Amino acid sequence: AALGEPPVNVSCLLRFSQNNRQIRVENPSRWPVTLRTLTFDGKPHNLDAQPMMLAPHSVQLIAGSGNHVRWQAVNDFGSLHPVCQSAIRPSTES
Repeated sequence: AALGEPPVNVSCLLRFSQNNRQIRVENPSRWPVTLRTLTFDGKPHNLDAQPMMLAPHSVQLIAGSGNHVRWQAVNDFGSLHPVCQSAIRPSTES
């Protein structure tokens, strides 16, 4: 079955949580998400050094810490999605 077009705000579904000095990024959607920009507490994360494409229903860990995150994704055609932002929750995983 085809996935169809993802909603415009699909990248805003990403979930961020923190454990020690790592931030857990979870994509709960059924669509891949490719990040173009990512900032933690206003400090840019270098996506040139560590590109981030999150597969559907996947998790990635990245070094860093913060209380607030802003990000913007790019779609399959190179257009930018709207900017998303969220608080970074404490991790419930051990």
